[in-house]
Amino acid sequence: MVHDVAADERNRIGLASRTCATDMGGYPAPAAASAREGHCGPVGDEMLLSEVFGIGKFHKVGFVEEVSTGRHWRLQSDEGASLGGANRAPAPLFQWLAGLQADVAFRILEDARSRSVPLAYLNGGVSQSLAAKGSFARGEAAALVYGLDWDFDIRSPVSETMIQDIVETALRSSPAVAAMRDARDGLFALHTNGQPTPLDGLDAWDAPTVVDPRARHGAVPQPDDESAALIYTFVDGEGRSPEGHAKVASMNASDLPVGFYVDARGEVDLERGLIRVSTGTPEISSDRWVILIDNQGQVAPTPLAMFAMGAAFCYHTQLSRYARVRRLDLADSSLAQLTVYPSANSSSEPAVATEILTHMFLNGNVTPDDTRSLLKVAANTCYAHRAMSVEIAMTMDISAQTTFKNE
Repeated sequence: MVHDVAADERNRIGLASRTCATDMGGYPAPAAASAREGHCGPVGDEMLLSEVFGIGKFHKVGFVEEVSTGRHWRLQSDEGASLGGANRAPAPLFQWLAGLQADVAFRILEDARSRSVPLAYLNGGVSQSLAAKGSFARGEAAALVYGLDWDFDIRSPVSETMIQDIVETALRSSPAVAAMRDARDGLFALHTNGQPTPLDGLDAWDAPTVVDPRARHGAVPQPDDESAALIYTFVDGEGRSPEGHAKVASMNASDLPVGFYVDARGEVDLERGLIRVSTGTPEISSDRWVILIDNQGQVAPTPLAMFAMGAAFCYHTQLSRYARVRRLDLADSSLAQLTVYPSANSSSEPAVATEILTHMFLNGNVTPDDTRSLLKVAANTCYAHRAMSVEIAMTMDISAQTTFKNE
């Protein structure tokens, strides 16, 4: 008999939702006094619930919650002017890649400390080339994703061989990297005006355990600009390059691949356990966003929370774009996404990827025939979902300074 790991993960999610139910529509309370208080699900695994609401064109507001602790953050996303957005917050891809970069950076720090290896400096970066092919207007577009290129600058008194082993261990043990390394198609569910709707061309999430975020929260949450200002910092690069603008302008109509790349890099604050990740699309714009990430989740989202939220923002954005092209009235719509990141038993074992579970709640002057194809178009054009449904190759470059003086 073939053991169905995917089925085990779905059963585990359903069990966790039931055993942790409260009076909040089956979800845990919004806060917990300690990191393990009220824990549900297998200890060590991280389950994240991401909810997204559209509040105007590309502008989104969302919640991401650690199901084990109840800690949650209200985040925002938008697109830059080159894509018709208002640039009120970082684009979904920026937040997604920032979470990936931070997860690996903090795992380097943790593994070094577990070996009693002192680090004087830790800076890391990751970039990925992306492209789009086909007509978005006809629903034929496909996102093309390429390899991840990592670079690290590390200062420590140990050997280069030891530093390389620490970096390789961090990459191997990162659930975010596993999501990129191991191909996993997501599972999807759809409600149209409160009614379950069969899907076209996607694997179904047969027994979804989430509820409509609008029903859960009672109203569309408004952006919290004060808290967003603590997490997001815009760095004005005084516009975009003409070459980048030409590439973006042709993305909807071209039958040839149109490419760009996104990068994320930052230095770990070794004392405070924080990182400010600078991210952007250098070929399109010289503007950057700096995103604060907290490995302990005290003052800002954790790396995995940011990674999961970026994927949820990306999917909702692509679905909204296609609905707008088809002139569908879907103003009252939302997304709920569950992501499980199983922990490895030891640093020598690779992290395991699981499916992203996505449930769309589409409401408006539409029928199920109008909506059933939308989810496939969004899955095909969302770079985050595409990147996690194919195997992604990686390169790594390490600049190691193996001697330093204490100042």
